[in-house]
Amino acid sequence: MATTDSTLNIADPGSKTGSRSRPKSTMDIQSSMKGIMSKVRETYSEESPLKKQQRILADWSANWDSAISESFGDESSELKSKKQDLSPSAEASEYEEVTGEAPKGADALLRDKAFMDQLTLMQDKYPKLTSQEIFSVIEGESSFRTSVINPDTGAKGLFQITPKAAKEAGINFSKLEKMSPAEQLKEYDKYLQRWGYDGSYSLGILQAAPSYREASEDTVVYTKKSKGGRVFELNPSWFNQDGVATVGSINKYYGYES
Repeated sequence: MATTDSTLNIADPGSKTGSRSRPKSTMDIQSSMKGIMSKVRETYSEESPLKKQQRILADWSANWDSAISESFGDESSELKSKKQDLSPSAEASEYEEVTGEAPKGADALLRDKAFMDQLTLMQDKYPKLTSQEIFSVIEGESSFRTSVINPDTGAKGLFQITPKAAKEAGINFSKLEKMSPAEQLKEYDKYLQRWGYDGSYSLGILQAAPSYREASEDTVVYTKKSKGGRVFELNPSWFNQDGVATVGSINKYYGYES
């Protein structure tokens, strides 16, 4: 599974000499946080936009408290209280105000409070579930298109739930494509429950072949002849250079590396 970069150091955003600034006002705090976010962005400047956004989100959550405590000492409580206002979702809102364009894709979901609140609830329920995993699956399945319906399989929505999967998990399939992102995420939770998700395997293999979720990375899941060649026809990116879809190659498609 993909992991965040543990080498990122944003503990001292404001100074090239190592001296620590002591914010006295909201303006100072916002300026300091822009330094933190700037450093995060520079670290991932060579990545694709989605990967960069995913890692920014993950690093934001992982580094926030330790970074501001180290940088601002006794006054860190004031900055911690500003976390929501200075989060990536707030930056997406600022982007819309500056450009006049509504955020799209991952940025739109980051700005969607209901979606992010539902994701937080699920992370409380599944401690090993990460925002990056959810965003990777959504990108791989629907490219962030909420109402998309696959004409070949009938799969619907952000997570491309099929009629069979929906029936097994008790998902409201008939209305799925009309649901909001937050509502679809809540329905997806039923899918995770159906397969007893515990975070010990990737969501990628859980999407493609849940019965193989605990198999080794080199386990062959599909060949080009599987289901009359239909699997390869619909999902060629699952397959590796040897012409087979393994647990590892499927996970790689969804952004996970072993």
